[in-house]
Amino acid sequence: MSQWYQNTEFLTYLKGSVSEDASWSVKHGFPAELLDPLAEASEGSGAGNIKGSYGALGSDPSDANWTTPGFETSYLTAQLVNPAQTAAYATALDWRVVYGGRLSWTVAEAPNGGGALAYRYGGSALVVLFDGYDEEVILEMITDIDDNGGIQHPFWKGAN
Repeated sequence: MSQWYQNTEFLTYLKGSVSEDASWSVKHGFPAELLDPLAEASEGSGAGNIKGSYGALGSDPSDANWTTPGFETSYLTAQLVNPAQTAAYATALDWRVVYGGRLSWTVAEAPNGGGALAYRYGGSALVVLFDGYDEEVILEMITDIDDNGGIQHPFWKGAN
């Protein structure tokens, strides 16, 4: 399985084409304007600098390591019942966001933060939804999601 920040087709959209003979840092580095400016972990090098900035959400947010055999970590947009409510990316401490990391933010910046949402914007996490819109999510909103479906809520699973 390849993480989203190593997907060459996706990276072409972010950075433009990169020649095969380019240096490792050019192939794997991310321009500063693509990183979360408040993320201390984004000061790493190569792919490590984006892993502490943003995390992707997948089709099974309960699988903390996304290692379930046969597990698909991504959605086809057509599979989503409500793309306007389903999170695709969020400010995070890791390359992925998992349900178990929704309440684990401690204000401490650290790379590979176990899938934690990062509420580093005045108590808000920034979330990009599958319909392309973005929103701020605060802990109270996550608590409401927990009260209205929890891990089965469209925010996490893409289905009603």
